[in-house]
Amino acid sequence: MSGSPPGHDRHEEIASFLRSRRERLSPADVGLPAGPRRRVKGLRREEVALLADVGITWYTWLEQGRPIAISDETLDRIGDALRLNSSEHEYLQKLVRPSADQPHIWEMKVDDGIRYLVEHFKDGFAYLRNARFDYLAWNERFGRFQRLDDSKPGLERNALWKLFVDTNAHTLFPRWEDYAQRLAAAFRAEYAEHVGDRDFEGLIDALHEASPEFWNLWTSLDVLSPAHWTVVGPFDMRDPDTGEVRQLRFDSLHLTLPEFPGQTLVFGVAP
Repeated sequence: MSGSPPGHDRHEEIASFLRSRRERLSPADVGLPAGPRRRVKGLRREEVALLADVGITWYTWLEQGRPIAISDETLDRIGDALRLNSSEHEYLQKLVRPSADQPHIWEMKVDDGIRYLVEHFKDGFAYLRNARFDYLAWNERFGRFQRLDDSKPGLERNALWKLFVDTNAHTLFPRWEDYAQRLAAAFRAEYAEHVGDRDFEGLIDALHEASPEFWNLWTSLDVLSPAHWTVVGPFDMRDPDTGEVRQLRFDSLHLTLPEFPGQTLVFGVAP
């Protein structure tokens, strides 16, 4: 396996993300002249600093992962200078200002009423997930589709593990590559709130060892807001009962129960 797991440090994560977004831009993308004999990949740091109206030394320290203060206004200017889309803006903001009280995975409980609603949904797929994309509850049809067993270890009930490691995933998802890219990007958006959390880092390390495909996508630093992930579709999926490929469109409901933050209720209904 090439590469190595990340250092699990929030400042390093910010630095890596900013560098990746700077390197994907050309001077022409931001209205700057390229100049002769240009050898650097993407924009120079001083060009980003100029566009964001910040000091070059300060911005260099930010890209080096130093723990420096940054205002909301400055953060927005940097995002605009790097031409970040809405998902990337959201990700950078969460990296810099994570919520103070994010629940640990092992502390999560499922409300009895929500579990009943999920398990008794009859018109398609239904499941409840947490921020790590662990399946917390599901209805019978989704359980058969994903071959879920609540007596199995946590990894066996994780959406990324099922997609990247379970050999059944390529059969279930005829357009596996597209689905995998979107799921990895959505997971990175959730990860912004949990950098350093032992459950998130443990999952990333396990996937790094088990799946080169995951690692290639993870190191690309693509980001997709989970709200966009669950709404945008449709996705081609193979019906586990008939073997027929069908299109399913997912709509999501983000639970707002204060005692259960980080949980998302998802219904999948065939059009």
